[in-house]
Amino acid sequence: MKFWCAVLLLLFFSTREILAQSDRAAITGAVHDPSGALIAGASVTATKVNIHLQWAAVSSPDGAYTLLNLPIGQYDLVCTKEGFKARRLPSLDLAIGETLKLELQLAVGTQPDVWIDQTERRVWFLSEVANERN
Repeated sequence: MKFWCAVLLLLFFSTREILAQSDRAAITGAVHDPSGALIAGASVTATKVNIHLQWAAVSSPDGAYTLLNLPIGQYDLVCTKEGFKARRLPSLDLAIGETLKLELQLAVGTQPDVWIDQTERRVWFLSEVANERN
């Protein structure tokens, strides 16, 4: 009898943990300037590469941001804030249950940064990316 109680308890607790697992991932971190000062109000956008869906967050007063419930796969991350050069991190791979911690440093400046999107064969100015979301 004790054996069957132990088996039932084991099944109950292991099933609960299996059901709690997720097929999603997250990106979290903080945005700061070159001196280490935290930047509030920065836009952080993750774009899923193969389907071009976007998830966005704005950094809090302490510079923190979190993008939750991201389907697994590859993402391009862009961080923008007026008065700073935009920061782009391409081809970030997210796995099941992963929380990727990224500290984003933005350089002071206003000149446009560009990148070439090979899939759309287009040159993007990062200011366009920020404006496209609005």
